[in-house]
Amino acid sequence: MPPSDDLFTKLLAHYLRTGGEPFQDRTLSREMPRQAEILRQASALAPDHFIPFFEKILSSGQITDERAAPVFEGVTDHLLFRSGDAPPPGNGFTGVTPSDTVFLGNWLLHALRCHDFLWDDALRIAGALRACGHVADTPAAVSEILSCQLRLAGHRDPEPEKNGEKGNDPACVSRNSVRGQTAESAAILTLTLLKKQRPLPDLMPSLLLRFATDIHPGVRVGLLRHLTRLARYDARLAWQIHHAASRPLLPRLWPSAEPFLQHQYPRHFTRVKGYLVQARQKGLGISGTSWGKSLATACLSGTLSARHLAEGLGLLASETAWLTAFDVLKQHLADPVYRAACTAAMENIIGVSGWTPDILDAVLSVFEDSDTDSVDIALQIAYKFTSAFNGLPVEYDLSDFYYGLLRLSALAPIAVRQVCEAIISGAEESPVQRRIWQTGRHSELIRVLLQDTDLLSRYIRIQSQGE
Repeated sequence: MPPSDDLFTKLLAHYLRTGGEPFQDRTLSREMPRQAEILRQASALAPDHFIPFFEKILSSGQITDERAAPVFEGVTDHLLFRSGDAPPPGNGFTGVTPSDTVFLGNWLLHALRCHDFLWDDALRIAGALRACGHVADTPAAVSEILSCQLRLAGHRDPEPEKNGEKGNDPACVSRNSVRGQTAESAAILTLTLLKKQRPLPDLMPSLLLRFATDIHPGVRVGLLRHLTRLARYDARLAWQIHHAASRPLLPRLWPSAEPFLQHQYPRHFTRVKGYLVQARQKGLGISGTSWGKSLATACLSGTLSARHLAEGLGLLASETAWLTAFDVLKQHLADPVYRAACTAAMENIIGVSGWTPDILDAVLSVFEDSDTDSVDIALQIAYKFTSAFNGLPVEYDLSDFYYGLLRLSALAPIAVRQVCEAIISGAEESPVQRRIWQTGRHSELIRVLLQDTDLLSRYIRIQSQGE
């Protein structure tokens, strides 16, 4: 419910009563920050109704101008929330009254232009520029935002980190520092203009690159978190910012840079490959689940080849990434639209990330789940498996593999024979291969599988040599 005139009167009376006199009462002095927060939240709930209160405070002549600042900050909170750029600022925000966001953005800019006291808190200004960047609708508004951004670009906050000092989390610094928020506001304004197919101001690319090379990693994060979306509208500018911000590739920046590289991998394989090599050399943590889903999905959509999928997973050297990608592919095996792409991709990635018990289980699950509709797929995977599997340093069991071949032999005896021949040929060559394929442990299964073919006699000779 909008605030009543009576509420306005009471709030104004409170400020008149406490705002102009020195604080003698310590209890009242301590209460003022809480009252300011209440006013800020109320202004966020219903900015249209509290903007007049801002003007009443300034025109009263009995209250310091700074007491009007919570209204300005509340309008900023409202606009950021409405733009999806910030969580609700208080428990009561569920009752927010929708307002014209363009009007609110213009009002914030007008307040910045007309009231110098607002500039006493540069972080407050940087937050307002973030909010205004979402709704900038005229060349004049864009020009005014850019002017303010240029004014704050050289602000001392955040201070440079001392040699060897890691300081706070860059993402935290980004949202709680003047240059960090200003950098993000520049990225937001750029996105707003590109979405509307408006030209960027001549100085905007230079300003973005200035922030991208800022001495503090936290400022660069404010740009990196928006690069994935920026690349949809201007991939060249996005890459320029990424290159500038990633020289050098700092471990603390990697979590913010990684999503952009995932998104760009299918179209810019060579560029991304270089950063993945750097990430491995520096021992940076890879988000295996995200990479696995991203690469597998790109392969299914046709934007990434099966070969590049395999190479990417090999570069990542992440068991989680491999398992996630394999699972995505397996889930689409039954779909006729994706069956060929899934099969080719699975063949290509088998073995590229080495072998672990979980990877082996994932591959063998293809044989467990195979049916009459997936005979060809299972046999293709089986043939690749026989050439790629080189054992595990721990105990494992291939019985599921041999049982799978036994089921498939009734449907495709010639193809299964070719798979078996590859296994027997390897076993004939060395004791290592006999141990890998457990030709002794699964003797009964293998004998049933080979039946009366010449492969059976070859197998019997191998058995006489032992593992």
